[in-house]
Amino acid sequence: MKTGVQEKGIVFLVFWATWWQHDHWKRPILWEISWKFADFTVLTDDETYWEDSMKIISEVEEWLEKTTWKYEIIQDRWEAIKFALKNAKKWDIVIITWMGNFNSRNIWGIEEEWNDGEVCKNFFDNNIILKIF
Repeated sequence: MKTGVQEKGIVFLVFWATWWQHDHWKRPILWEISWKFADFTVLTDDETYWEDSMKIISEVEEWLEKTTWKYEIIQDRWEAIKFALKNAKKWDIVIITWMGNFNSRNIWGIEEEWNDGEVCKNFFDNNIILKIF
């Protein structure tokens, strides 16, 4: 008998960890938000500019290790998004932070085309509901 109650899914968060010189002060706030609201975090980069993203990711990982957190580190943003989307099941939510409204990103001083929404579309057919904020 169907009751009309849906199953409870989990929240995947693809969490950026770069921009050291620009947004260093935001990182603890974002970590706390992800800690409170996400069930699984995929820690990745977004725009490195001239910074070593693995150094920054390692710092954020120190905060994650202090919790009972479930996380994966995938430096390559394309692969991180792919991981979250491929592991999500029915009723799960995937939140991809930071690059949603960008059309490019800067990696080691080189501007490259980039759009999270377009990356997501590569993993789904045309029936996906994709919200970009």
